[in-house]
Amino acid sequence: MEEIFFKIISAVIAFITGTDIEMKGIMISQNDGLYQDTTESGRYVYKGVSPNNYLLFNNELWRIMSFEKDGTVKIIKNEVLLNKAFDENNKNDWTSSSLNSYLNNDYYNFLSKEAQKLIVPHYFNIGFNFENSEKNLSALKKQEEKNKAVSKVGLMTISDYLFASSSGCNNLASIFGDNRDCYKSNYISLINHKNYMWTITKDYGTKNIVITTGNMYFGDSEAYFENIGVVPVLYLKKDIKLTGKGKKEIPFEIK
Repeated sequence: MEEIFFKIISAVIAFITGTDIEMKGIMISQNDGLYQDTTESGRYVYKGVSPNNYLLFNNELWRIMSFEKDGTVKIIKNEVLLNKAFDENNKNDWTSSSLNSYLNNDYYNFLSKEAQKLIVPHYFNIGFNFENSEKNLSALKKQEEKNKAVSKVGLMTISDYLFASSSGCNNLASIFGDNRDCYKSNYISLINHKNYMWTITKDYGTKNIVITTGNMYFGDSEAYFENIGVVPVLYLKKDIKLTGKGKKEIPFEIK
């Protein structure tokens, strides 16, 4: 019975990606790999310190964060693009921020034409409420979904970071403070482990504070700070097919 279950899941993943993905990480465990999202049926996320989720995109290394329910593939650049203010006017609203404008104009236009053709404008969840930070990951994700913005290029959400951890970091309160387990078991935190990175999430109790992550725990910064890392996130169109093994030396490539 278990063998049949794995074959069914494997077929679903192969249908989405056009390749066979190693199945040892699909079940909830402590291994690095691909997991079914327990908060949303039909969605799969990569977890762990070093999962095989490398993707060659725009002739650069990115990481696949998730295979979305709508068939799109959510990816994050495997390095900090630059340090830059979230908003030069010190406002924490993504929709009007100077970083949004930069990423969706200057940076997007810098990408190759082949890469641009693969990107699909997509909803990014930008809602959040700190008062409910101790609730579980499913509740946090629903809060994020209460406010959305369409962008070609965006940033990670708080839940993106939590989903990437394989150590049971299932709510925001679990990673406030010096929680080294969540940090060490999370490939996103290691993209810029010496400093902070912007999320797309604002502190709704203020007009200028944005949530940041990395360096072992969450923090917050005023939007005009220029020493925070920018790591682009985007969605690839649903009809892509992948080849390769997802390893750093043999990354997935878009067919």
